[in-house]
Parts: sequence; structure tokens; C-alpha cells
Amino acid sequence: MRRLMSRAVWSAWVMWLGACGGTELPEPELAAVAEARAQGPIEDCPIVEVPVQAQAGVRASSCAVCGNGICDANESDYSCPADCSFCGDGVCNGWENSGTCPSDCAAYCGDGFCTGGETIGSCLEDCGPKLRSALLHKVRSCRNSWPCNSRQSRDDFHWWDDFGVATDKQKRTYIATPLNPPRQDVRHLVFIAAGQQFDAYASGLTGQYEGYKSDFEYDEPRSSKWVSLAPNSLATRLVEGLYRNPSDTFMGLAFDARFNYGFSNANKQEIENAYYEWLKEKAFVWNLQSIYLAGHSRGGCLVSRLARRFKQDFPSIPLIVQVFDGVCHKDDGEFGVTPFFLPNPVKNHSDWFAYSSDIGGQFSTTQNLAFYNMVSGDQVMPDFVDFFSGVHAFGYWNPSASTSPSFTVGDWYRQQWYDAPHMTMSRWSVGDALWHYRTSCNRFGC
Repeated sequence: MRRLMSRAVWSAWVMWLGACGGTELPEPELAAVAEARAQGPIEDCPIVEVPVQAQAGVRASSCAVCGNGICDANESDYSCPADCSFCGDGVCNGWENSGTCPSDCAAYCGDGFCTGGETIGSCLEDCGPKLRSALLHKVRSCRNSWPCNSRQSRDDFHWWDDFGVATDKQKRTYIATPLNPPRQDVRHLVFIAAGQQFDAYASGLTGQYEGYKSDFEYDEPRSSKWVSLAPNSLATRLVEGLYRNPSDTFMGLAFDARFNYGFSNANKQEIENAYYEWLKEKAFVWNLQSIYLAGHSRGGCLVSRLARRFKQDFPSIPLIVQVFDGVCHKDDGEFGVTPFFLPNPVKNHSDWFAYSSDIGGQFSTTQNLAFYNMVSGDQVMPDFVDFFSGVHAFGYWNPSASTSPSFTVGDWYRQQWYDAPHMTMSRWSVGDALWHYRTSCNRFGC
């Protein structure tokens, strides 16, 4: 009788503690956790240790949540990789990939990791050089927020001062040099210029993204910052496609060349002089095997003028020039451009035309020259402005210029007409430009 009474008192005591939440589940009830979980949440979500014989080190909860950092008894690396996956479990789950866990994740070409026996020859995409960012500089920056007390951000930008480029223009000039080996190692000179920047536009040539000037204001006392480069841009593909070797190539990218259409002839000449001398300083002439210049819109006019200078001074160095709907000022006779226009033969629209230039006459010699002019002739400015200013690209004054979608002059000039809008020409024709570049380099041996 005493034993029965003691058991009754003990049972009542345990039930009272259980109601108050003051005891752990007795050992025999561990097996019921899974059943309780299946029937729905248990109040207060009690968590207990699963017995060693069931699954050592795993915690069980009646209200388990995937992603809470606990690998519960009913979770697995399949059902909840965030909580249960680990490298070496034989399952490629969660955050794992062929780079972080090759034992679980098989390598394949295109996964972004040079693993599993891949080489630059077997998988260029994973093992080749990368160009996805660059340090962007303003030619001149402020020392203080106010007063500005500006200074040139790098010693090699002294040419802008030497040729009298206005301080205001220097502070609005943005240049990156993602490839900049020692001068004595440079064998190939590359310069790429985006179109005129009314704000901070993207470019398929330089790889700049829209808004690259944010946190990098005109009067901010800051001279440089790291920026991302678009993976499909001309600059990136030149490196990642092995068109150029980073170890022997200087690459300059003008995000905002500040070579605007409305500047005076004197202003433009000052700016051209600064870029020309700056580029010449990046290599020793006797080491140079090629010069490559490419530009869109106003950047196309700038590189055309620079090409004329390089060909005059260094006629024996192979020179490859690519112009993407290049815009020179017809009323100033810039790069020989005249008001006489050539209709776009692949676009049946009166507003699509290019102004003519005797491009061959701009060069002292066309030997060792490969000039590729990609033209759409789409109007650059809105209708009202275009009526007065007539801003369009330039093409070669040639009998085939307004009748043939493409034509060549000798072995040095190729012109291709497009029906792409002006602003997209820096993206649409990158593939054609790379083909022309490789073909020209094969011809010159560069």
C-alpha cells in the first residue's frame, strides 16, 4: 500500500513539474519526438538531444526550421543543405561548388574555377586571365571640399597642364589604366575611348557601367576609386579572349575623354596633344609591336585624330584603328569631315546618313594601317536640336559609300554600315571589331 501511494505521489509530482515546464522528457519519450513533430508543433518547441544510438550530435526540435543553423533529426543535406550540408558528404549542395569543395562537386568548363585538370588551353573561360575591375582616376581632383585647391591626381597627367587644358575640363576627365606594366615591358599600346558623356553613361567598349561617377563627385577631394568592368565589353574581351597579354600591354580607357563636340578647335587640339604625349610615354617606341585605338562617337573622332598623329610620327609601327559611329564636327572640318552626306544603304530612312571625309587623305601613309569604320549614321541629338546642329557619324567619300553595305579600300580600310541606333553601336559591333583585330594582327604579326 505504501509503495502504491509513493508511486501516486511521484506521478503527481512529475505531472505538476511538467505543467510548469520544469523537467526534461523522460528517456522513454525520446522516441515520440518524431511522432509529435508529425502531429504538429508542440507548445514552446522543446529541443532535446537525440540518443547516441539514434544519431549522434544531432538535435531534434518539434518545430524545426530549415536555415536556423541546426541540423534537426528530420533534416538532411538534401532537404536542408543550409543546415546539414558539409564538404565531404558526397552531395554538392548549399554553398558548395567545384572550387570550394571539389570532392563533392565535379569540375566542368564554365563553372568559374580552374580545377579538375583544366588548363588555359582546355578551358580558357575558367583558367584564362580576367579583367573585371579597374582603378578609375580623375585627371584633376580637389584637395578640399571648399575651397577646391585642385591638383592633378597622378604625375603622368602633367601633359594636360603642359598643353593648357582648362582646369575645369581636367576635373571632368575620367581615365582608367587596367593594364600598366613597366614601360620597358610594353610591346602593345591600347587606348579605348567611350562617347561624349553628358552624365555617366555605360559603354560597351570601355566596359564602364552607368553611374560610374557616383560617390566620385566633381568637387569631392578624391582622385580615384575602383570600378567594375562589364564582362562582354571590348576591353574585357581583349584580355580574356587572349587577344592581348596583360604582361606586355598597356591599356588606357577613357570613360569620359572630355573631348566634346562643342569645344573650340583650340580646345580640341590641346586635349589631343595631351592624350598623344601621355600615350607615347607608356612605351619605348623601339619596343612597340602594335598600336590599337578604338572609340565610339566623339571617342571615335579622338582616336582617329590620334591615329593620324601616330602614323605620321611612327609609320613603320602597325596601327589598328576602329571607329564605332565616330562623330567629328562637320563645320570645323575636323578629321577632314565635310557637310556632304552619304545615305545609309541598309536603312531606308532619310535621317540615317554619314558626313563624308577623305579618310585616306588624312594619313601621310596607309602602310601598316588597318582602319575599320563601323557606321550607322543615326542622328545623335533629338529632332529639334538635330535640325540645327546635324550631329552624325562620318564615312569615307567613296563611290561605294552609299550603295554597298560594306566595302574596302586597298588593304588598309574597311567600312561596314549598320542599322543599329547610335547609342548602341558600342555594343552591337564588338564581335565584328574583335574579328577585325585578330585578322589585322595576323597580317601584321602582332
